[in-house]
Amino acid sequence: MREYPYEKTVLLNAVYDVLEKLNWPLDYADSRAGILRFVCGEDVGKMNLTAILRNGAEVTQVEIGGAGQEASVVLFDEITSALNQNYPFAGRRPG
Repeated sequence: MREYPYEKTVLLNAVYDVLEKLNWPLDYADSRAGILRFVCGEDVGKMNLTAILRNGAEVTQVEIGGAGQEASVVLFDEITSALNQNYPFAGRRPG
């Protein structure tokens, strides 16, 4: 599990972009519940995104299962990269 200092909607947008970039199609998506299933080679991975409040700000916890360790590492790295490139200030409080 990883935690990101972004709102769940921002995380979902980044995840959708990453899955498209990796060419891992969605098998199922419930954005409101924060549940996604995606196809990664022979495996079907499941991702849960949970919004929580920490110190008065929304952060999102991301859990990945079923995709294998290597795929999970790739996915977390790509999500982090996409957030840094496309949403550098979203969800962060100024100075």
